[in-house]
Amino acid sequence: LTPVTVTAKLFIQHLWKIQSDWDDQLDENLTKEWIKFTQHLPSLKIIKINRWLNFSDQSSIQLHGFADASEKAYAAVVYLKSDCKITIVAAKSKVNPIKNKKTLPKLELCAAHLLARLLHKTKAIFKSDVDIFAWSDSTITLAWIKNSLNKDKFIRTRTSDINTLIPTAKW
Repeated sequence: LTPVTVTAKLFIQHLWKIQSDWDDQLDENLTKEWIKFTQHLPSLKIIKINRWLNFSDQSSIQLHGFADASEKAYAAVVYLKSDCKITIVAAKSKVNPIKNKKTLPKLELCAAHLLARLLHKTKAIFKSDVDIFAWSDSTITLAWIKNSLNKDKFIRTRTSDINTLIPTAKW
């Protein structure tokens, strides 16, 4: 559902940017955009999410997490790989803040940080050892994670947190 929720978050952020009040009438373009969004909401009924992750204590368990960012938002998703089965476990997204806009490399790092927090929470549900694989297509982010001694406090704080939350992850 994350692609849907991030779309709604971006719409609300846009309304905040233009300083729209709660009961203001939307202009024609925003009204069309909102109607288009709401027309697709009924199709969410077809999405089925299994509660059971389909693994046993003898299963080989891996968590694979993916992080990505754009100029508007960033997201993370975690999958469970057990034997030959792959199941989506969790996903989360955030929009790029209006104030203190971040560069794309910093947004990619935010996505990796969001992923580390999501993987950390997900790993906590398992009693046995879990192999963790974290994926990012940002070579800058991967370099920052390997070298957490960056001079920039923003980068240093997040990379340190990532390495603390999921120290055994293979990036």
